[in-house]
Amino acid sequence: MEKRMHKQLSRLTVPCEGLIWQAACNFFGRIGLEELITELLKKHGTKTHRSSLEYLRLEWIGVDAIEALRAAQEAAKVGWPAFDELPFKVAIWSCYRRYLADSLIQALPVELIPAPVKGLRLELDLGL
Repeated sequence: MEKRMHKQLSRLTVPCEGLIWQAACNFFGRIGLEELITELLKKHGTKTHRSSLEYLRLEWIGVDAIEALRAAQEAAKVGWPAFDELPFKVAIWSCYRRYLADSLIQALPVELIPAPVKGLRLELDLGL
């Protein structure tokens, strides 16, 4: 199931990924988002060997989501803080980035999912 979920992000543009993070932050709030991400990261477990280091930037996901992600990575002990440039960007392993994007889409109520990514939610729900 994890591999199927990871394929979805390749079709997800950075602006659309940002919309997901912003919607999740608006719905859960900063603290709620941090708690959800921490739980998801712990559930995911260790990173895959082929995972590359990527960044989520302030202009894409917003300051509250940056702070929530950074704190959650620290709590789950999966971050790479030496490469963070807070508050402008936070480093994240690609396997976690993909997993979190898919998980956040599925955690949001359908009516709050941004229009450009509603189709992705349907694909994830149907297991396509």
